[in-house]
Amino acid sequence: MPDPSLTGTVAFVKPGDDRCVYVVAASGGEPDELACGDGLAGELAWRDDGRLQSTVYPTADTDDDPLSWIVDPATGEVQAVHSDEIPPYHEPPENASPGPKGEEVNCKNGGGKLTLSLIVDGRNRTLLSTGAPSTYCMHGATWNEDGSWFLVKDDLDRLLLVTTADPSTTRLLVDGGYWPAVSEADLLPR
Repeated sequence: MPDPSLTGTVAFVKPGDDRCVYVVAASGGEPDELACGDGLAGELAWRDDGRLQSTVYPTADTDDDPLSWIVDPATGEVQAVHSDEIPPYHEPPENASPGPKGEEVNCKNGGGKLTLSLIVDGRNRTLLSTGAPSTYCMHGATWNEDGSWFLVKDDLDRLLLVTTADPSTTRLLVDGGYWPAVSEADLLPR
């Protein structure tokens, strides 16, 4: 069930050969297909002008150039980005994706119990504690602007939205998604 207290738009791509970019309200609901095409399923980032940029970086063992496109969520129009305007690749942090105020998210799993914690100023607070297979965890927090919630991808390729309020809530936003990008604005196609 959608939660109207959560605002913003989440863009993501689906696993597999699907070459489409999707958007869904942070409050929940059915995702909308935004645009499809070869190469569109890259790393996503919202731009300051409210458009979405998808960038495909080559693997280390190729001499390929990165490719990038800009998608207008209002029209679905796709525009190629000139190579000298493509942002350089930055290796994501291995375990920590700091929040807007330096918050860190930590997922630990031991003895069949998963614990997702928020670390703020050296203090650790449990956001979620549940039974789970020992190989299951959540990774790569993508934060909203004010730090009131973040997304994590779990080992089942699901995007979970976790609030940082006390008590925290965790809910399934997308079943099958990765490379999420978060915008504070309502940018769903009309």
